Amino acid sequence: MLRTPERSSSESNLTELPINVTTPMRFANLRNKRKRPEDSSGDLNDFKTEMKDMLSTWMAHQKNETTQICSSLKNIETSLTFLSAQYDEMFKKIEELEREKKKDKEQIVFLENKIEDLQKSHRKSSFELKNVPRVSSETKSCLVNMVTNLATSLNVDIHPGEISDIYRSSKKGEATPIVVELTSYIKKTNLLQAAKKFNIANKSNKINSTHLGMKGNSTAVYLSDHLTQRGNRLYYLARELAKAQKYRFCWTSLGDALVRKDENSPIIKIINESQIQRLYQQDNI
Repeated sequence: MLRTPERSSSESNLTELPINVTTPMRFANLRNKRKRPEDSSGDLNDFKTEMKDMLSTWMAHQKNETTQICSSLKNIETSLTFLSAQYDEMFKKIEELEREKKKDKEQIVFLENKIEDLQKSHRKSSFELKNVPRVSSETKSCLVNMVTNLATSLNVDIHPGEISDIYRSSKKGEATPIVVELTSYIKKTNLLQAAKKFNIANKSNKINSTHLGMKGNSTAVYLSDHLTQRGNRLYYLARELAKAQKYRFCWTSLGDALVRKDENSPIIKIINESQIQRLYQQDNI
């Protein structure tokens, strides 16, 4: 059975509605309209384009920086290669200078030894009188008389003509050594040996100024080889070695310093200061 629908209670005559009744707000206008598919696709494309541009800019920037870094590394590599070549060249020059220095040093040592040998050869007939008091108005004749008087005291035959030269050395001091140059090495050797024997036989009256014909108080006088500057230095060091290491013998011959531990030991010729240092080390082992 069909029913007739009930009528709504709403007023059919709108003009008769009270004036104070307000019409409800229409919220439909406040709703966001759903974007159309074509609008979303455009935004996505814009985003993609923007990201692509940003990525392209970043990659270009990175490429530029990479190029600069590679260029800097290449410059550094070039500089290092140059410095390495310079170092190798400098090292070769230093090695060459070291070789030249070594050769020059060897040449200097050779020339020094040559000069030393020439000086020794020139002085082999010479000897020194040490600690001889200086007299007033001293002349070569006075010095010659001293030597001949000494030779007479030692029973050695030496004439004034056998003295080629005689003089006081240029060393500072009052009693500087008197250098006597004889014409014969044999005469010189005989005189030095006679002086040594005389001092051994006359320990209470060893060679002194009275044996040279000098008046006044006697002063001890010493005879020795006329050594070179280097020879004097080596002889001094040899004497110090003999004292410290108890060598029984230390003497000079032909300008060389010689040492010997005892009668059964070999004679050692002192050549340089390094040898003396080695002798100290050997004796201390």
